[in-house]
Amino acid sequence: MVKLIDEHKLVWIDYDWECPVGPDWLPIAKDRSDKEDYHLLLEETRIDLNKYGAKMGRSYQLSVAIPPTP
Repeated sequence: MVKLIDEHKLVWIDYDWECPVGPDWLPIAKDRSDKEDYHLLLEETRIDLNKYGAKMGRSYQLSVAIPPTP
C-alpha cells in the first residue's frame, strides 16, 4: 500500500472490506478469520504509514467506517 502511495503520489487509499464477519443478511461469503485479519491489516497499515510518514516528514491518517455491532 505504501508503495502505491509513493509511486502514484496518492493522497488517499480505500480498503473496501465489507463488514468482516458481518450480519447474516449481507450477500457475501464470510470466514471467521476475517475479523482478526481485518484488525491485522489495519495494524500493519498503521505501522507502515508511520514509517513512511517519518521518511517523508509528514503524518498520514488512517480511518475506517465499520458497523457499531461487535
